[in-house]
Amino acid sequence: MATEATQHPYGAGSHAPLENMREMPTCYPIKGTIDSMLYHRPDSENYGPTIADVWFDSPSIAEAAGFVLAPTHSTEGVSADYEPGGSGHPCAQPAVHANRSAVIGRTALATSGSTTVDGDASGRTGDVVRNLPAAATGAGLTGRWKTWWWLFVLILGILLVAWVLIW
Repeated sequence: MATEATQHPYGAGSHAPLENMREMPTCYPIKGTIDSMLYHRPDSENYGPTIADVWFDSPSIAEAAGFVLAPTHSTEGVSADYEPGGSGHPCAQPAVHANRSAVIGRTALATSGSTTVDGDASGRTGDVVRNLPAAATGAGLTGRWKTWWWLFVLILGILLVAWVLIW
């Protein structure tokens, strides 16, 4: 039986590959490859041959998970076209929002801790309290490290250069 962490490895907005590795999960058109940490929109030259390790429902979710846009994209396409409700996205915003809320809601049933999210599956907006582990929301050390590791390395490099120049 798949757990929430294996079915949605990067939390709400991500989806593990289906049994048929080339089949796109409904409303998840963005392919991510873990080895390279690149994501591919449908307008990429390599979208077809790329086998996704993880699928995302939008480029912004892929970037929040630490993935970067693959360099094989047309200069004519823009990521905003592939955000929910955009011209290149297969689903409207309410469907994607409902998917994300359902993942957050199912995670809440299986875990403890709490966080606040904006809106819920009914389409209401506002602060809705859900019980989530820190890792599922990206609020834990692991989530922050995945997103901000490059800043840590940059600061460490600057300090090293400054130390060498001073001594």
